[in-house]
Amino acid sequence: PETYPGPDRLAVAVGTDDAARATLTVELTRTDQPLVRLRNQVQQCERIRVSRSGTASTVTTELEQAPQVDADDAMALRRTVAPDVGGAGLTQSMSS
Repeated sequence: PETYPGPDRLAVAVGTDDAARATLTVELTRTDQPLVRLRNQVQQCERIRVSRSGTASTVTTELEQAPQVDADDAMALRRTVAPDVGGAGLTQSMSS
């Protein structure tokens, strides 16, 4: 969905846990497009390949059960980035 910058349209919070070497980033954004547009896009294209500077990765997006919230619409997804070449611990997953 298309977003527009501005303090009334975007909020970001970041939390870190040094002991677990984990980071949580939460981004809330306001859009003029309905979430169904993004949901349909994910359903049509669950896997993409990206490359930069000679390295490539596969990004897989899976729709998950949407949270029960008091909102116009909600969705949940899980993205996994797997590099073509790498070792243990290089695959990253994030839930949104």
